[in-house]
Amino acid sequence: MIPLYNFNHLFKEDMLEITPDVEVEDIWKYLLPMSTEKMPDGIGFSVVRGNKQYDIIRLHEGGQRFFSQKVIDILSGFVDMSDKCYPIYIKDVDTQYYIIYNLKAYTWFNNKCSFSNEPRYYDITNASNCLYSIIGTMNIVVNEVVREALEQEGITNMALTECFGCTEDEYIQVIESREVPTKASNHSIMTKNQNTTEISKLSKSVQMLRNSTIYYSRAGGGAGSILLINTNDNLSLWIECYWEIKHKGIVIATADDDTTAVVGPIAIAAKRLEGRKIHRVELAPYTLDLELFIEDDYVLCIVCEPQPNEDDNLNNNWDFSIIDSNITYCVTCNFTVLQQQYK
Repeated sequence: MIPLYNFNHLFKEDMLEITPDVEVEDIWKYLLPMSTEKMPDGIGFSVVRGNKQYDIIRLHEGGQRFFSQKVIDILSGFVDMSDKCYPIYIKDVDTQYYIIYNLKAYTWFNNKCSFSNEPRYYDITNASNCLYSIIGTMNIVVNEVVREALEQEGITNMALTECFGCTEDEYIQVIESREVPTKASNHSIMTKNQNTTEISKLSKSVQMLRNSTIYYSRAGGGAGSILLINTNDNLSLWIECYWEIKHKGIVIATADDDTTAVVGPIAIAAKRLEGRKIHRVELAPYTLDLELFIEDDYVLCIVCEPQPNEDDNLNNNWDFSIIDSNITYCVTCNFTVLQQQYK
């Protein structure tokens, strides 16, 4: 088992978000870290959000990251980056940013758990490669040595999340060694497993969302139906269960709709929440369903679901994070609430 790290950005409100001067769909394939082709010449970008030129910034329409010269210089100490990156032009931005591409892609064993708290396990058995991509995702993965160098050099707006490289047999051993919660009926799960102290904490904490403004709301593409919301008060919702977005009482998107990036109904509806204030928050005490009543007559309904299969590992319905306090409340598929560190 090899310790590895997903190399991502934080969701800072002042981070630069850029958009291309062509349709995103026309260049999407070039933005994948496992792409073997460079983006065609003559395509530029412009800033649509943020003003801080951190070492890692993002594409406004999706999850692609762009990296400063400082990041490329650090990576070059471990990997020949001459055929793994190229510069992009961003109008009115002094910092030179790069696309990382042409990385060998590996399989993600537990991709069905997606963004749950379970660590990600990848089919990587050689830690000396230092830099990897993951099939079907925007993920870039680094090894322990690169992680230490990035942290020592103080890369800004960086998030490193622990994951593991292993063989398929090793991953199967991990799965088989776990205790799987016993599934009962939905009602007995809710009544048997309720941890009232943590639920009370969650009930009070989610009220912090009131009067917050949503500055980031995305779903679709590589994230599938998972909905991520961040507010100007550094509060975050990560929603893995069923959800609906309503406008003036009409459902405009659900977690079951088409997940096509940028232009799909999930992506479009999620983005419509950006820039709007949350007026009211309601948490159901037993089902732990959550409703957000949002400016201009939008409503986000989050509906918790029980564990889909008794043989599955326990997943989360949704997470609420108070980033500045380093706290995350996880609402599980067992209808319990777990308090964890955000980082």
